[in-house]
Amino acid sequence: VLGLKWRRARLGGANRALPRRRGANAPLAGVRLPGRLVPRVSGLVVRVGPMSDASIFRYDTGRGSLLTALTVTKTVVPNVLSVPEFWIFLLFHLAVFASYRSGAVSDQAVEKTEDWGLDWEDIRVVTAITTLFEVFYTNTCYARYNTLYKNTRSMLADAANYSYMLRVFVSENAPRHARLASRYLMGGVLLHFFDLKNMHTRADLQELTKLGLVTEAELSTLLGNRKSERPAVMLQWALMVSRHAAVAVDDKGAALTMTNLMVKIRTQQQEAVDVLALPVPFQYFHLLSSMIIINLALWAYAMALTQSWFAPVVYVFCSGTFIGMLNLASQLSDPFGDDAVDFDTQGWVSDAFALIVELTEAQYPGGPGGLEMSLHNEQPLPRTFSVGLIPGAGSTPEPPRAPGRGRSSPFRAMASPQAPRADDEAVRSALLANCARDCAGTRYCPRSCA
Repeated sequence: VLGLKWRRARLGGANRALPRRRGANAPLAGVRLPGRLVPRVSGLVVRVGPMSDASIFRYDTGRGSLLTALTVTKTVVPNVLSVPEFWIFLLFHLAVFASYRSGAVSDQAVEKTEDWGLDWEDIRVVTAITTLFEVFYTNTCYARYNTLYKNTRSMLADAANYSYMLRVFVSENAPRHARLASRYLMGGVLLHFFDLKNMHTRADLQELTKLGLVTEAELSTLLGNRKSERPAVMLQWALMVSRHAAVAVDDKGAALTMTNLMVKIRTQQQEAVDVLALPVPFQYFHLLSSMIIINLALWAYAMALTQSWFAPVVYVFCSGTFIGMLNLASQLSDPFGDDAVDFDTQGWVSDAFALIVELTEAQYPGGPGGLEMSLHNEQPLPRTFSVGLIPGAGSTPEPPRAPGRGRSSPFRAMASPQAPRADDEAVRSALLANCARDCAGTRYCPRSCA
């Protein structure tokens, strides 16, 4: 899912390559990141290929049960139809069904007291036990799925929080330290996903060099470590750089906060590895698979001993449900792949890295003097807000109320010593607009808002 072949796409007529990183402390805007979008450089949008179809499918619960049931894409139907045992037992069912309808198998031969008879009470017992086993297995896999989702998203969010700390406490006085630490941070996160995907060869790690996240010397050092140690090593490098910068600017509090945050990131990575390393025991899965096969065989035989043409239809739905549930649960147990239910790690890593680069390189609006200018021009906050949160509905005005009932009057705000001067035309226009809106449609209205 983290394929790393680069493609370039033209945007706005620009067709220039991204600038190469010329050193460990070069601006991160030139780092080529894995994903769909990275910060705009020279008008280009860099894409990675081949892209994976894995993503959390957004569906509409308001479509209705019928349209939802008729959906085939992003469902378990294609997977069920690709399972050999589904077709094997379906052919067996059709063969028995055709033999019974043609008279090759007599009614007396299949009576439950005869040699070829089968009692449905016995089948119900086996089906009930199998259902219990399969529900427990599905619930366990879905719990793992939720745990891995929360863990992965929290880890990426904390990586962005770490870049916040770098930008606020380190970047102003030591911008090169912040960039180097951010580069190591992104490398540690990417190596974590490489570890989850079992991508440990030199060719896989060489992609980090192509992305500009590690140098050749750093790559050689990583190759000397064990596979499971590589993400932690790069995170340690980032922490060492951050601490060096924090100590240099005499900010031990920031160093301690960043240390705790990095330890949290590393803990989340280890938790994800541990969850994947502890699947449902094979003995349980083997027992469940055997019980499903027994159920399919019993259903295929017992449901065929009827003259009704609906018997094959009922069998297809019953067998498809059991096989589909088992297949879906198996996909949920390891969501770092390319199945329909797997995580969109390609997009997640892309968005997280783009945010880290933006936070590391972003400047306050207006440049170095922008903060002082904003403070000088700041005005008192409005007394009321009318915010529209419904798409397409716009803002809904607040019902007007008489001054003194529940909120301050705009005239009190105008008379207040904290209010802006009346000769400021922009502020004066805003106050007049608020006054007219508050007084509209009410019996109480001053003679003149002015």
